[in-house]
Amino acid sequence: TQGLGCRFKRSFNACLKTWNADKAIPKSDGAFEPLTPALLEGSQADRYESVFLHALRNEQVRNIALTGGYGAGKSSVIRTFFDRHPEYKHVLISLATFTKESPVGHEAEADLMSRIEETIVQQLLYAVPAKKLPKTRLKRIVQASNSSIALHTVFFALLIVSVLRMYLPSVNMLPKIDPDWLVSALMRLPDWIALIIAGASSLYILHSVLKYLSLFSIDGLTLKGGKLEATHHGSVLHKNVDEIIYCFERSDIDVVVIEDLDRFGIQDVFFRLREINFTIRQSPQIKRPVHFIYAIRDELFSVGEKTKFFDLVIPVIPVVSSENSWEKMTDLLRAERFKPVFGSLDRGLIETVCDYIDEMRLIKNIVNEFDLFSSLLGDRGVILDTNKLFAMVVVRNLYPEAFADLIKRNGAIYSVFAEFPVWRVQQVRDVEFNIRYLQDRNMDVEVALLEQEIEPLRTKHVLTKRMTFRVAAKQGYGDVIAQKLTGLEAVIDLMRDGFFDTDYHDYLSFFYEGALTQDDKNLILALRRG
Repeated sequence: TQGLGCRFKRSFNACLKTWNADKAIPKSDGAFEPLTPALLEGSQADRYESVFLHALRNEQVRNIALTGGYGAGKSSVIRTFFDRHPEYKHVLISLATFTKESPVGHEAEADLMSRIEETIVQQLLYAVPAKKLPKTRLKRIVQASNSSIALHTVFFALLIVSVLRMYLPSVNMLPKIDPDWLVSALMRLPDWIALIIAGASSLYILHSVLKYLSLFSIDGLTLKGGKLEATHHGSVLHKNVDEIIYCFERSDIDVVVIEDLDRFGIQDVFFRLREINFTIRQSPQIKRPVHFIYAIRDELFSVGEKTKFFDLVIPVIPVVSSENSWEKMTDLLRAERFKPVFGSLDRGLIETVCDYIDEMRLIKNIVNEFDLFSSLLGDRGVILDTNKLFAMVVVRNLYPEAFADLIKRNGAIYSVFAEFPVWRVQQVRDVEFNIRYLQDRNMDVEVALLEQEIEPLRTKHVLTKRMTFRVAAKQGYGDVIAQKLTGLEAVIDLMRDGFFDTDYHDYLSFFYEGALTQDDKNLILALRRG
């Protein structure tokens, strides 16, 4: 009954906090789409909620795997459940700050394992207020409140007054200065009050001394420090198991959610966490069940390993895939703030782009950046091609490294643009060679017949000299693009469709009038669009 009462109190406080936070958020049609996990609704949320409740109410189920691909919506499922059930006190441990690169060599893997485990312990301990863990070896900076400082000041002032009250009457030789006013004032304080204050103060001082003495470690007599170290154990988790047990003993954490642990491809840390969970389960100090939830990719464990390690495996059906990302993208682009530009966006462009997108956060970020670029660049009076602007934003998000090289006039994409004039000159020379070849070969041939054969080449010669990148990308230069941009398939498609062109720099920054006026710039852009 007491546990249910505590959970109800936590649930009420969490709901009140959420309601106040929602009131504080300014409502705006121009607000960006947040990239944080979204709350699920409807039958989908209800089904996951039912599964989680069944698992958390089963004391035998301690290690739960939430499996799905990257961006499938695992974080959304977790957030939705705990938003609906704040009575379950949970702590989130995220390892997103670590590099994705796999360690090379045994020593590198061991070092990475130690850093991962140290981060897990630190995040777990820091999730609990410092005042609840006074004996932890992990040093924290605790700022005393003004009320605490004032209280201690009054306390020590009363202690001094009480000591003086009991001491002065027994003094035979007083100082030369006349202390009558002080003595008379102190004597007004009854003996029993001074005795109580002095006794309570002595007990408080003794308690504080013992408290600080408890911070000394028997192992090496080292004072409380900031590193998670020991001398006779293996992993960081094992040698700090007493800290972990102490943390759960002094807190009311029911669930530990661990995210991004699968990105390293190291399975040993999962087995160590399972051992820690088993130790918590066997600990007599912890009376409640503590559940561990791991958000991991499907492919991390084989079928046998997955069912052997976890007590329950919950699969997450992807919210967004390349098959339905078009609907999600267009839903966001139909917002009121996109009304001036949505009608001019090419449907085929959106479909092409969405073939390479299978994550909701990526969709939201593309929409956010398109909103910002279109509003800011459009306000400068320069008429830009909406589709080219959208394509530029897509390339920024799908291939950030290649796009960064392009801005620096470097990399594969820039080389495709930079080498196009050279390729076009070579094509012109090839046509000229063919014309000369026909002329030299058919010198006894009738003039009219010769002109009939050469005329198509002359036309091709003129068209080749005037050929734009957009036209060339659909013809022979398209093969060069495909060869040079291997791995950047979306860029290849955008170039061949004419949405990513040599005028990309017009969509990267503001235009300032100078040698060119705003009308001049718009004329140039219109000519480039044909």
